[in-house]
Amino acid sequence: MHSGEVEVVAYDPAWTDKYATEARLLLCAIGDSVADIQHIGSTAIRGMAAKPIIDIAIAVNDLDAVSSLVQPLETLGYECRGLLAGIDGHYFFRKGDPREYFLHVFEKDSSFWKRRLAFRDYLNTHWDAAIEYQALKF
Repeated sequence: MHSGEVEVVAYDPAWTDKYATEARLLLCAIGDSVADIQHIGSTAIRGMAAKPIIDIAIAVNDLDAVSSLVQPLETLGYECRGLLAGIDGHYFFRKGDPREYFLHVFEKDSSFWKRRLAFRDYLNTHWDAAIEYQALKF
């Protein structure tokens, strides 16, 4: 898959391990700033076909801390894309070409953070809804 192309593939149980490995790297690099770290997005839904890009969400206590994360994240190969589509409170980073990881930074306990986790958890416990979502998305 080249940069800019989207390819949906069958669920791969290795996505969980890829997330865990990358989460450890992130925590080593910026752990003091991380209030929580979670695997989100379609690759976090067991059994769901998805683009093979691991979405990782990081919660920070204060969004002002994001500026101090840019350099350590760049060292890991992440590119800071700033506020996602101008949405206040959602910073976005990406890694790899082709893309391997999307990193989303939210303020801890923000509605953005809570909604992402609730949606993931709902789809993981309601397979019928996950299948419906998969059909709409892909």
